Amino acid sequence: MIRLLPAILLLIVGLYFVVQPLSTAEGPATPDLLTITTPQNTQHVFLVEVARTPDELSQGLMFRQHLSSDKGMLFLFPEPRIEQFWMKNTLVPLDILFIDRDGVIIDIHPMAQPHDLTLITSKTPVLAGLEIAGGQAQERGISVGSRISSSSWAEWQARFN
Repeated sequence: MIRLLPAILLLIVGLYFVVQPLSTAEGPATPDLLTITTPQNTQHVFLVEVARTPDELSQGLMFRQHLSSDKGMLFLFPEPRIEQFWMKNTLVPLDILFIDRDGVIIDIHPMAQPHDLTLITSKTPVLAGLEIAGGQAQERGISVGSRISSSSWAEWQARFN
């Protein structure tokens, strides 16, 4: 049994990293269920982390080794503004969706590549951004004109209306 102890401890530590929620450097961002409704009225649900603080906004999904097709991160910006993303220290491809103050997706940057330092810039001021696994927007038919909804978005959006 004593010879098995290191293997058991390694298994426990390994399981911790597999099942822990997505988290930022400060700890887990607030989780929320987010629904995207396409112009064809198809709905897609994602479990997202909500980034609000400067640290959460700057950390994003950096250093994540995997992002499930039903997960993502919602970035809530302090005011509508031209926003920029990059893929520094990001290990997985992402679709980046830019969202206006009405919750409408106004631009999509598909398949942003890991480690790319090119700035990905919104074309107009946005109040939020959403990162989902690369290719999911196309696969699910999520397009410009699709609309997001979630409890955290409704609460955030109310501050500006």
